[in-house]
Amino acid sequence: MVQEFRAALLRAGASHAVVSRSTLHLGQALDYATRQGYCAHNPARGLRRLRTPHREMRVWTAEQAARFLAVAAEATYSPLWLVALSTGMRLGELRALRWGDLDLERGALAVRRSVDQYGEVNAPKSGKARTIDLDGACVAALHAHRIAQAAWRLQLGTAWADGDLVFASEVGTALVHRNLYRVLVRLQAEAGVPAIRFHDLRHSSASLMLAAGIPIKVVSERLGHASVTITLDIYAHVLPGMGKQAAQTLGRLLSISG
Repeated sequence: MVQEFRAALLRAGASHAVVSRSTLHLGQALDYATRQGYCAHNPARGLRRLRTPHREMRVWTAEQAARFLAVAAEATYSPLWLVALSTGMRLGELRALRWGDLDLERGALAVRRSVDQYGEVNAPKSGKARTIDLDGACVAALHAHRIAQAAWRLQLGTAWADGDLVFASEVGTALVHRNLYRVLVRLQAEAGVPAIRFHDLRHSSASLMLAAGIPIKVVSERLGHASVTITLDIYAHVLPGMGKQAAQTLGRLLSISG
């Protein structure tokens, strides 16, 4: 019945985004029914992921990313935006990040889990945890965020749902994707940068790292790809310009050594 519901929406001409969102809401309703004892299990969880048409990635330049971050610095969910662009983490990984995963003294965080669209906690997409080094700006922003969150927790008292989440709602629960997207749309308009999806923050991070000459192996590890081949397939469009940059750099080195 759930499969037919989804198929009927597609036949009626509904977009893949509408069908996915409708299936998500149905799954949430069935989750509630299961908890209440009306269903033995949630049949929506057995659905295969809907194949969506390929969408060309849109990425920001370094100047556009910096302009966005300047506007987002004091906005809702700060410093999530800085961490997203600096690390290339997936949305589910950011939503699942806990304070226990951070080592701010060393300047690093561990990606150990991800939250799916149903709120279920899973292993990262690659199936294994990874460590990402943080720059000084990220560390400072996270320190300030931790202090502000602790003060807010004290103010709320028992109303705070303590899940140790780094990026949480006003009551400590996991962030909702649609709320993040609404804020992203508003911040992009305020910053005057091209409109992109949340996942394109990850693509922007990767493209900027590669364009800066960071080794693709390092980029692949930060992104949590299962292999460098995946990174090469996704970001091949960035690599041709790197060849020219490499040739010029090597030429300067050989000139100096001569």
